[in-house]
Amino acid sequence: MILFGVLITVIAVTVWLVLLLLAIDPRRDWAWRRWQYRYPGVEPSDAAYAATRIAAIFGMIFLLGGGVWVYSSYRGLEAAAEESRQERAEWDERYREVQEGYQKLEQERRLRNSQRLTTSPNEDGGEILTFWAASKGKKLTVVYQPSPCHRVTDSPAEETERSVTIHLTEHGSLDGTWGLTCHSKPSEVRARAEVIELGRPLGNRKVYAGDGKVKRCDESPSLSKLCAAVRKDHER
Repeated sequence: MILFGVLITVIAVTVWLVLLLLAIDPRRDWAWRRWQYRYPGVEPSDAAYAATRIAAIFGMIFLLGGGVWVYSSYRGLEAAAEESRQERAEWDERYREVQEGYQKLEQERRLRNSQRLTTSPNEDGGEILTFWAASKGKKLTVVYQPSPCHRVTDSPAEETERSVTIHLTEHGSLDGTWGLTCHSKPSEVRARAEVIELGRPLGNRKVYAGDGKVKRCDESPSLSKLCAAVRKDHER
């Protein structure tokens, strides 16, 4: 686009200079181009020279006016483009502010709707049931009953020399789904497994969650059966 504009400008300036020479001395133009005519020895009349001069002057004025109009239009387009860019930047800034505000509100809603899972059922039916872990492994797999319309978003653990305290936190969403099937009864929600990375192997340390000790899968037949079913779902 810039190269095209430069080319048009060069052509316009060249034509304008030629017209200027015609307006100043049309006889010189005749002397240069007389060989093109059938009778090169016959010089045009003064009236013809005057008409050539007038036409050249009008042509100069036309080119000059056209150049001014094109330049003004170009400047106007630049100003409009700059204004459009500024408006878009303002709208982008407003959009970012709205997004940040929405994310902040959403985070506050999630915090208000959050609840820590323990070994006792909460008001929505969620609770920690049991766990399994290899004696030399650093992974602790917690089996928990999720609340309807909630999901676990973080699962840190506090470790000491004698125990590990796990923290499973559920968050509810406004529409009550967040990718989970929202059931009407807690009993319709199947138990799930959550893997927690430990700093060192569990060994013989006891596992706690909030208000009490968490039992291992092998401490009762019912827990063993539950863990087998959850492990099967977890490893799919």
